[in-house]
Amino acid sequence: MISKYFNSNTKCFILLIAAIYGYYIAGNGTPWIMDDPMRAAVGYDWFNGWDFDGRPMSTVLYQLLTLGTGFLPLSPLSQIAGSILITLSALVFISIYQKENENKYYNLIALVPLFSPILAANLVWVFDSFTMSAAMLLAVVAFKCSLNRSLGYFLIASLWMALSLLTYQPAIHLFVICLFFNTYISIINDEDKDLKKIVRNALISGGVLIVGLLTYKIFAHPQDYLEKHLATYPKGQIITGVSSNIVNFYHFLEQCLNGPIFYPIKATLIIYLISFFILVFMSKRTLYTKIALVVCLPVGLIISLFGCYLPLSSPMFEPRLLLSFSFLLLLPLLQVNCILTKLNRSALAEKIQIGFSVVLLWVGTVNIVELHNALAAEFHNLDFNMAPIARDLNAFMSENPNAQWSMEGYIKKSNLRNRYAHSNGIVDTTEVWSHLPGFFESRFSIDNAVSRFCWDTTGRTKPQDPVINTAVYSIYKDENMIWVVVH
Repeated sequence: MISKYFNSNTKCFILLIAAIYGYYIAGNGTPWIMDDPMRAAVGYDWFNGWDFDGRPMSTVLYQLLTLGTGFLPLSPLSQIAGSILITLSALVFISIYQKENENKYYNLIALVPLFSPILAANLVWVFDSFTMSAAMLLAVVAFKCSLNRSLGYFLIASLWMALSLLTYQPAIHLFVICLFFNTYISIINDEDKDLKKIVRNALISGGVLIVGLLTYKIFAHPQDYLEKHLATYPKGQIITGVSSNIVNFYHFLEQCLNGPIFYPIKATLIIYLISFFILVFMSKRTLYTKIALVVCLPVGLIISLFGCYLPLSSPMFEPRLLLSFSFLLLLPLLQVNCILTKLNRSALAEKIQIGFSVVLLWVGTVNIVELHNALAAEFHNLDFNMAPIARDLNAFMSENPNAQWSMEGYIKKSNLRNRYAHSNGIVDTTEVWSHLPGFFESRFSIDNAVSRFCWDTTGRTKPQDPVINTAVYSIYKDENMIWVVVH
């Protein structure tokens, strides 16, 4: 199925741009964030791959990417491969709704999701960028297969959906947004088609999702950290909990898109709503059907963007979880094409699509440059502050080579990072250092760490008085243990 998306020079050119974009993210010196330093320092075998996170297929795919060499960093290849997979996902997504011969700029808009500011928070991950992107492609291909109404395709689609979930669970929202958009665009455009048939087709695709979820439940065994974040509200609190999460995720999305560089993104969302209402108005469906479409729009959008997180009592608020938002940016471009095609203004549709695509690609370019510069500033700030800690810790370790050590706390954000964060919501909401000890080990090669997290998990009581106390850190020690507390 995928091979036919390589059948033109323009697609190859688009994929080349995607590869260059992925190389820029990694090859331009973007520092590692979050879990990446820890994985680089000690590998991921001690976590048994991503299995503990309910993502065993991520382990398999990463081993395939590294040709079985283990959990070693493979940047920039992982980001290049991830960027290509995201663009392929967009090409498959667009092919469902718009034929290539309808628009010679068909391929250009496939870069819009990749350049989306939200997805930038996924691609800066060294280890996860490839597997997250693979899950996205699997989810979109699963939906594409579900449109072929046969038992064989149903089973194949269910398999792809299960593999997608076993690779990266948030990719479920890509399948949901495909289902949502395909259903209402079929109702609006296929005016001669019986509504019952459209609903039946939607239920079949929904069945693929259910079978995929059940298969995921059989093979995935998330533990500890993820179990905590998968806990749902008690039955008596589910309504208030879901309502609260809707408000919280809306405000979080607002926070992500804070800053003047995201005004074109917001304008695109407004165009999406306007074009939706125009399409509904132009439709020859009954008034009741039109009212139902309008009423269902906000519900469908909420479910498509973060529906699976709403029942959770302790959901994570991170940009990398909002995968489907990047594909939402394609919908206004596709809807405007539908409107102008009905009005026999295809040439104008081409101009609008290329115009908006160029603007959105420029927004994404500015965003990734700002994110890179902010992360680089944070990296240099951390390196500068960690060097004296390494010096003092090495001195104590030389006195007692068998001593163990732990580190807790966080380094203050650099001034330049704060300046970027003030006008760029993605910089503001992208976490950088959750595992200082992992960064410390990868940079300074000091062994015997007890904990690789930024909080004390030793269960031991440190002395009251530090042996070293500075404005940035304090060090406590006894005969067998050294505690580093970062202020």
